[in-house]
Amino acid sequence: MSLGPEAAAHRRFLRLTEADARLLAEVGRLVEGELPAVVDAFYDHLLRFPELARLLSAPGMVERLRRTQLAYLKELLGGRYDAAYEAKRRRVGERHLEIGLEPRWYMESFNLLVQLLLPHVAAACGGDRDRFLAATLALGRVVTLDQELAMERYVELYTRQLDEANRRLRERTDDLEQRVEERTRELIYSGRFALIGELASGLAHEIGTPLNIISGTADWLLSELPEGSTHRQELETIVRQTQRITDLVWQLLRFARPEEVEPVATDLAEVLAQVRSLVQHRLEKEGISLAVALEPELPPVRAVPEQLQQVFLNLLVNAAHAVAGRERREIRVAT
Repeated sequence: MSLGPEAAAHRRFLRLTEADARLLAEVGRLVEGELPAVVDAFYDHLLRFPELARLLSAPGMVERLRRTQLAYLKELLGGRYDAAYEAKRRRVGERHLEIGLEPRWYMESFNLLVQLLLPHVAAACGGDRDRFLAATLALGRVVTLDQELAMERYVELYTRQLDEANRRLRERTDDLEQRVEERTRELIYSGRFALIGELASGLAHEIGTPLNIISGTADWLLSELPEGSTHRQELETIVRQTQRITDLVWQLLRFARPEEVEPVATDLAEVLAQVRSLVQHRLEKEGISLAVALEPELPPVRAVPEQLQQVFLNLLVNAAHAVAGRERREIRVAT
């Protein structure tokens, strides 16, 4: 009996011997004429069960299986348990998984098959109890070997399917987690900046008109004052500061309501200067100094300016929180 390593190990454990193979071959020759009746009785019994009847309902399927089962019984009682025999038994496990046959039906069907065979085996032994006992034990060993080979393959392929299903499930779960995380960030972002946008719009409305009046009045007074007037410097300061406040409000509006734009060549120094103007007053109020040392010929980067503003602003605010409790309160930005 030339079997693969696993099947050979099963054979040794079951104590399936060459003598068993010879005995079953002798019995097989004696009962061969009775095997078609065994197959008919086998399928007549199976078809009484609705679940099995549904699996076997395809046109011509039962007849094909009758022929297959008859060929199997001849191999079962043929005495040749080699690599080809092993491959066919493993193929049974593959086929059962393909059609969705539960293992319980396979195991119970095998038991039924043995029940139907044993009377014919007994008749072939001609009343020789020892020979019948030896044939029954040999048949049980081969049947167990067949079941082990088929179920090993069934479990192997079923486990492989489960692993693949788990892999796809993990991928889908990871994808869903990523999408939920991204959506959550979008909601937080949109909610936060919607509020900032409302505040900025309110600021623009509330202080825009007064600023225009102040700036316009200061410009008019400057035009009326003589060049040597001591009030010119004060009025020029008023004009610069009102313009600065106006610029800050519009920067805040652009920052709070960014549009969907493509990245462009962006001057880092200019963006940082805009952000600095937004936080400078707060930093000074908290006693935090901001030192900026950028290379004079710093090349532009491709970015969305408003988004880059948000990044720099977050970094500066986080840095301010980090140094707030220190004795030396300084933030340095350098390249």
